Amino acid sequence: MAAVILLLLLCFASGAAQPPASTPAKPEDPIAAALVHLDAGRGADALALLEPLAAKEPENLPARFNLAIAYSMLGRDSEAIEAFRKVLEQSPKLVEAQLNLGQLLVRTGRFEESVPLLESAAEAKPADVRPVYLLARAWSGRQLWKESAKWFLKAVPLAPDDQDILLEAAACYERAGMKQEAIEAYRKSSGVAARERLGGLLMETGDQSGAAAEFEEVMRRSPSPAAAFALAAIYLRAKQPEKALPLASYIVQKEPANADARLFFGRLLRDGKRFQEAAEQFSAATKNKPDSIEAWNELAGMLILLKNYGAAVAALDKSFALGCETPGYWWFRATALDNLHQTELALDSYRKFLSQAGGKFPDEEFKARQRARVLEKEAKR
Repeated sequence: MAAVILLLLLCFASGAAQPPASTPAKPEDPIAAALVHLDAGRGADALALLEPLAAKEPENLPARFNLAIAYSMLGRDSEAIEAFRKVLEQSPKLVEAQLNLGQLLVRTGRFEESVPLLESAAEAKPADVRPVYLLARAWSGRQLWKESAKWFLKAVPLAPDDQDILLEAAACYERAGMKQEAIEAYRKSSGVAARERLGGLLMETGDQSGAAAEFEEVMRRSPSPAAAFALAAIYLRAKQPEKALPLASYIVQKEPANADARLFFGRLLRDGKRFQEAAEQFSAATKNKPDSIEAWNELAGMLILLKNYGAAVAALDKSFALGCETPGYWWFRATALDNLHQTELALDSYRKFLSQAGGKFPDEEFKARQRARVLEKEAKR
């Protein structure tokens, strides 16, 4: 895991991390004692030994190096940075010091300063994922995604099983516009979030069957309204509305106050000629979002199909009050009023529909002219 790599990097205080001492450490040696504390995670105890030693012996490289490690462990980043700089003044090519200082600079947002150090470390240790990964993070911290992607492309093969690096790399590739590379990185990840994002990318690149397979897997492992909606959209594109219906129902169950989810489910029900159920969803949408012209219009349309003309007119009044005055509005209003035998109001609505339609709705315009003539005769009686 990347987090483990970073933790080990900061806490690594023995073995390769310690510059070789000129003589074997004795048990009473303060550096040896400090290393025991550092290995056990007791940074404060190590610091109590190392600070006076470094002050007394400023040229003591192991003391300064492990003092910097202790500061890092305790989260005293500015002091750790200064301590590592002093180590590198004495030993400019000490790779572990370059790595630790580079990581601290990345962690504290000083990305540009970290790059030369990490490049030097990467050159010295080409098979080590740490400097390469940190360079990728340094460039991404500056939002230079293509440069970051170059280093992620090197980091991933060095740690092929590291899920955190894979996910960071995939996100970077996306930002760099490298969709195919992002797809391949997400494919290697086992996490649900990665599979969901992979499904989204496959949709964007036109692989609808591949996207469906990913979202189906997400719905099996960790269902969510977002994944359900994406999968339902794929089914609709494939002209499989019967598969989309249960997904829309699931979304509404999970998010009953979501007006858009209600509208989506309602339209699927309407298209399946389940008008009463569709009306119930549209009615719920108007309650969830009373200022939605769309919801009121959908409800009015269903009520007309259900021949509940009085309620349809009431819904249309709500839509009109919110600013809706389209040809469709006047057509539905005319139809409802006509069926309620409100001759003059229906005639007025037919006329307004015809004045706005402009030949865009030939079938409805033909019917409106026919009904208008009939109603004009009735109005003269």
